[in-house]
Amino acid sequence: MVDLLSLSASLTNWILRCKGNIIKVNFEVDGRWFEVFVPDDQLFGAVKDVLLNRVYEYLPDFELTNFNGEVIIDAGAYVGLFSLIASVFAKKVISIEPHPVNFNLLKINKIINNVENMVLVGRALWYEKVPLNLYEGNHTGSSSITQTRDNVESYLVRAVTLEEIIDRFGEIGLLKMDIEGGEFEVFNNVRKNVLDGIKCMSIEVHTRAGDLNQIIRILSSRHFEVKFFYPPIAKDPSESTYQIKIKDLFSVKAWRKLVYGLCSLAGVKDKSAVILFAKRKASP
Repeated sequence: MVDLLSLSASLTNWILRCKGNIIKVNFEVDGRWFEVFVPDDQLFGAVKDVLLNRVYEYLPDFELTNFNGEVIIDAGAYVGLFSLIASVFAKKVISIEPHPVNFNLLKINKIINNVENMVLVGRALWYEKVPLNLYEGNHTGSSSITQTRDNVESYLVRAVTLEEIIDRFGEIGLLKMDIEGGEFEVFNNVRKNVLDGIKCMSIEVHTRAGDLNQIIRILSSRHFEVKFFYPPIAKDPSESTYQIKIKDLFSVKAWRKLVYGLCSLAGVKDKSAVILFAKRKASP
């Protein structure tokens, strides 16, 4: 079967003439406008998922308004789209991004938007503090510690652990994680009591890198209630407690509507990834 979602991303690049250029995306959150520099090959990736579909907020309990005044971790922050939105509500946003080019754009986006409550961490989230090879992916949002292809350019990067972040900033209201397969190593090796310092998690799990059930077992053993969904998923704006208004990007909006309509009619699901939500159960 043709991977309709991957095909749509490729067609988007062709239709919009995406050539690895940096473009400016403007959007409003709760009355505040942001201007963000984004590589154009992620118009049908990060921009669509974070701004239009809001996949990490898909369930009501995981909307960012629920974490007002709390600490949020954005692991795999890319160029800061989710971090900037979270900064409107959070006390602090810890934005973790290891790729040097993405991290520089992340810094620029923080500065030009005058955001003071984002703490930028130019490292890879891992289970121990060791040097790591970060491998380039097939687009700017897919660099990975756990690459499986040969002859791919790599960078030596430093690591940061969940334990280190929690020790420094205290309890985490929400951990948003999209680290391209590294999530399996992180959860398989994290000390169990570290997870007790996190209330909620929104995680993109890359099933090529491991067994989803293993992560579910680990989280369930630490008293998290877990739900997951195969993409494509999209939050209904009418059910949200706040709105994201995007200026322009009419072609992306129209193309998304067409692709998602076809996926719905055909019952297409992307089994290479899962959006997993975990919420720590209240103490009895």
